[in-house]
Amino acid sequence: MTISRKSFHEYLTRGVCIIDGAMGTLIDDAGLMPEDYSGYEGCPEILNVSRPDLIESIHRQYLDAGAHIIETNTFGANTLVLKEHGLDDRTYDCLLYTSDAADELDGVDL
Repeated sequence: MTISRKSFHEYLTRGVCIIDGAMGTLIDDAGLMPEDYSGYEGCPEILNVSRPDLIESIHRQYLDAGAHIIETNTFGANTLVLKEHGLDDRTYDCLLYTSDAADELDGVDL
């Protein structure tokens, strides 16, 4: 869900907002196999492309636990970091797919 800066500020002034937790911890707990990483094990950002269902599920878990704000799985989704995995040409995909996963939750009543 995209909101304006003014709307976001107004939302924050309503009271305490809870932000999601450690994305990497839940990814580690998912019991993934090497094939889940499409040959790029150790690169959680590729899961945005190879396992968007998992990323959306993690977002959902945080929302169900009471989070008001969720972050995307983009900690290392930049050309410099992805180049270490030979994925620098997939930076846009990694960013787009994680945005799509978050958008799937658009309309969730907070």
